[in-house]
Amino acid sequence: MAKGEVVDLMKLPPDVRANLEKMDTDIKSARNSITVLKKLGMDVRVLDDKLKWAENIRKTLISEFG
Repeated sequence: MAKGEVVDLMKLPPDVRANLEKMDTDIKSARNSITVLKKLGMDVRVLDDKLKWAENIRKTLISEFG
């Protein structure tokens, strides 16, 4: 191993990665639902924050451990 070389200590199992990839569809569906609720005048700030958190976690897990 060369000096300064980064070694992956953890790799997502294929089934976990597949589930994370599938979550993209679920997140898009939830985003559409939130948009509809917002148009109806509902306060969706908490839902929107939780969805943004889920998107960020998903992207981070895939990019760092995928």
